[in-house]
Amino acid sequence: MSGIDTAPRAVLCGDTGGNVAILNSVDGSTLWSFGPYYFYCLSAPALQIDSTVIFPVDSTSGSSNGILHAINLETGTEVWGGAGFQFGAGIRCTPAQYANRMFVATDDGYLWSLDISDMSNPSEQWGLNVTGVSQGDPKLANRITAAAQPPRTAATATSSCPNLAGSLLLSENGMTLFMTTASGLYAIDVSSTSSGTVLWYALADNDLSTANILLAGEWLLVTLGSSIYGFNVVCLPETGGIMEAEWQWTNPGDNPLASLGMTQFEQCVTGDSTGVFYLVNTATGEQSAIFTPLSDQTPGTVFSQWSQNYLVLLSNAGFYGGYQLEFAGSGPQLTQKWLLTSTTLFSRSPLLDYLWNPSDQAIFWCTATSLGDIMAASLEDGTQLWLLPIATGGNSICSATILNVAISTGAVRFLMDGSDYFITLRNFLLALAAGNFTDVDVTMPTDTTFKGLVQAAGSAGASVYVLLWDVGYLKKVAGLADKLGFPLGINLYCNKNTVTQLTGLTGISASLDTYGYLWTPQNLSASNHEKIAIFYIDGQKYALVAGLNTDADYMDQQSHPVCSPAYASCHDTAILLTGDACQRVETEFDRRWANSHAQQLPTTTGNYAKIAGWEVDGTMDLNALNCGGTSPAYTDPQITTGAVNLDVLSNNYEFITCQKTEIIQAIISEIGQATSSIYFENVGWTSADLVTTLTTRLKAADATNLTVIIMIPCPQPQEAEDSFQQAFNLLTYCSVVAIWLQLDNWTSFTTTDNETIQRTDLQSYSVTLRDYPFVTRSFSYTTKATQSSFTINLYEITAVNTTETRLILCGPARYFANVDASNTTHILNGWANNYRRIYIHSKLALFDDKVAILGSCNFNWRSLSMDGEMSVRIRDAATVQEIRTTLFNHWNMTDFATWTDKMTAFSQLATSGSTVEQVGILPTSLSNLWTSYSDMTWSAWFNLFWVGT
Repeated sequence: MSGIDTAPRAVLCGDTGGNVAILNSVDGSTLWSFGPYYFYCLSAPALQIDSTVIFPVDSTSGSSNGILHAINLETGTEVWGGAGFQFGAGIRCTPAQYANRMFVATDDGYLWSLDISDMSNPSEQWGLNVTGVSQGDPKLANRITAAAQPPRTAATATSSCPNLAGSLLLSENGMTLFMTTASGLYAIDVSSTSSGTVLWYALADNDLSTANILLAGEWLLVTLGSSIYGFNVVCLPETGGIMEAEWQWTNPGDNPLASLGMTQFEQCVTGDSTGVFYLVNTATGEQSAIFTPLSDQTPGTVFSQWSQNYLVLLSNAGFYGGYQLEFAGSGPQLTQKWLLTSTTLFSRSPLLDYLWNPSDQAIFWCTATSLGDIMAASLEDGTQLWLLPIATGGNSICSATILNVAISTGAVRFLMDGSDYFITLRNFLLALAAGNFTDVDVTMPTDTTFKGLVQAAGSAGASVYVLLWDVGYLKKVAGLADKLGFPLGINLYCNKNTVTQLTGLTGISASLDTYGYLWTPQNLSASNHEKIAIFYIDGQKYALVAGLNTDADYMDQQSHPVCSPAYASCHDTAILLTGDACQRVETEFDRRWANSHAQQLPTTTGNYAKIAGWEVDGTMDLNALNCGGTSPAYTDPQITTGAVNLDVLSNNYEFITCQKTEIIQAIISEIGQATSSIYFENVGWTSADLVTTLTTRLKAADATNLTVIIMIPCPQPQEAEDSFQQAFNLLTYCSVVAIWLQLDNWTSFTTTDNETIQRTDLQSYSVTLRDYPFVTRSFSYTTKATQSSFTINLYEITAVNTTETRLILCGPARYFANVDASNTTHILNGWANNYRRIYIHSKLALFDDKVAILGSCNFNWRSLSMDGEMSVRIRDAATVQEIRTTLFNHWNMTDFATWTDKMTAFSQLATSGSTVEQVGILPTSLSNLWTSYSDMTWSAWFNLFWVGT
């Protein structure tokens, strides 16, 4: 663990008098304070969505009216106003959220679904009486669905109330919600925005309102007293709607369980009230280890919590300790890192015992004074960082939550295409070998491959850590042979070969990252897709966050001469950072390294580099541009401009309780606020959540002048019908059609059967989009004349008659004045031979010339919900305008207003016989996007899953 991260985090805490404060987690100072909220108290930990924190408050004397309040962390202002969002019944558990929907459970047994695509104005979608199901009903899943306006009746705020909700936990795909109550466990299908459905219930008549609940792949774990119950949630119960536990583990000491966490190798960890903790297999319930770390200390109730492989124990006798769990050949081993005695005892409040902030390397908890203090301690050695009395006036602390204060700072440099990115990467490795950035000290080695430059740095005394995704493990788990042509799009052995090349070199540590330990159908396609690098040289720290893989196909010049056989010519983007934002990137690397090795990152002294990637070819020459371009000499890569506001955003879905999806939340937030322009560059635009959010935004009254440009690779006729890019094309096509058919500007559409459907002939119609468990892109309608209802796939629609002009779908190309007519390599659907494709590999979005988001994350469900990804959000208008100007100039464009005119002019160069060779933009219409599968082979369906889900 590397020291305290000084970038801002926060602790939100509240007392029983209705006062709420947001504290700086580094020093305990107050960032914002609010309340009192009408003599209400903070009734559950808060939920953070992007820069908005949402928290429930409730009466201290009962459960009469649960209210949600929302605060913007950047401005310290209330988002929903003083009255908040009221439910008429108490709220005792943290709301759950997926994309633009939020779920709230109330003490009258209802589950509520809210639309939060417009965060400033949430709207109710449905409410479901979860605990009102008839137990034993053989058709339970079809019986209980949401009423349009269910009654909002108050419930008694006691644990004996059978309707009392304890906790909410969403499945990783956002389709199923698990809800614990005082009358048992319920699973609810929440995939629909119009209704919810109870799928099954379990542990009926048991009070689970204070139970721990954990989702580990296909297993749902629930604590009840001294036992853990394991439910396989992939299957539905056969009869009666009753789900039986597959296994039950009972504490041999019969002591109540105090925590439930996840560790490596399909192991969950639980601690009990005496300080003993156990490792239990999540799939079988078999006990694998017992540890008693405080057995020789003063007796007292001990509370244990876990994050990754680190344990913290708190005794109400005043002891607290930190422990590291490691998995070695001899089995799991526990190492005490520190054990200290506090001058104050620790609170046993059910709402807050201990909070963990791994990014700050700090821990926080409430003490057991009469009012309650919040104490912060270093995770590294347990020393107290600060102790702050919070509650006043006879009140006491009732809850607290760790938050991310969204804004970090850093100087940035925008990098475009391989000629910018790889030369910058080369220059940092050269400076690392030299030990400083001074030009005269830098020597270009004979071997300028990735391996050669890393080897030179290690030989010069620097430390280099290289962590690459273990692609071969995915192939092994999936049981796929080479002959199946597994569509990864990369060399299955590239990363393994690179690690082999680097292993044993002086100063170099290289390893494969087995991403994900719980392989299920849900996460089979998950990958570690980040492309990051951190350099510490002569006291200065820099970080690279990119969309480019370290492979020769991406080493393209900005003139895009179209010479790479794999991608024609490849366009991509990256960002170089310095300042406190670099720590966020490095913390993510350190976390991944520790997870992969079940140990801490080795102590780093002197100059070092940390490089992680989805694909890194050790033989790639970083000093050689494609098509024989001349690489520039070394120049100092440091940034000298001022710092700007930015966020480092990451996604992950590993073996932990739930996935982290910061990037999609940021994109959804920015779409919801854009009023003038949105610009996307990506290999495809397929996420159902983004489609729904953009559609909602385009319908808004203040979006009449909003221009949206979606740039994807131009389709090629040579692409195989079941290829990776064709799947992107198909789903992007469906996304655009879905938006058009949900707006009001269409009059008719034509199907693959050459049938034309007039909008005026329809009584009703709707679009259904779903990424998982099956790729669903459909259009349903009922005719006026016969009242007949039909449902068709969106890719069966071949044309839409619409006047909608705000959405522009396009792709870049290189125009050649003279071409060999017999050469059809990388020609484009519907265009003359003179145009050849420039492959869009960047993952970039711009909003209103104010905000930019770019990095490794594609705009599809897999990347946004499953893969390990990192992107950077820049919140500085001048910097974003500079990025947009650089990009538009690159495409021979000037602004949004003239985009269509210039695109049309470029598309007519071949007709006019122009002799000026240039790069430009072509419109992408439905007619030249591939629209349907003629042969739905296994590979085709897999690509739909891989790309669309």
